[in-house]
Amino acid sequence: MCESLKDITSPNTLKLNDILCDEKDNQLFFVSEYCSAGNLNSFIEQSNNNLTDLQIAQIFTGILKGLLTLREKDLIHADLKAENILMSSSGNPLIADFGLAKMFLG
Repeated sequence: MCESLKDITSPNTLKLNDILCDEKDNQLFFVSEYCSAGNLNSFIEQSNNNLTDLQIAQIFTGILKGLLTLREKDLIHADLKAENILMSSSGNPLIADFGLAKMFLG
């Protein structure tokens, strides 16, 4: 599954540069791009809860596009929440934190 996560290329998923596997402790470490705008919660707070309808629609559309990309790769995120949506400096939502991702069978 590690290679599957690295192969995800979408403007709405966090780009994973590398995935390190610690087989001794059975842990994964993800090396990804940096998102200076923080997660969706902090993005909303920084806007003083004053996002326009257009901004909200663009964020939701981006999240849905990211989920579609994951589904096309037979992946389920399994922990989607505002804290796991990072925002690019241009306001583009990026689905992140694939620690609980699962391969979809069927």
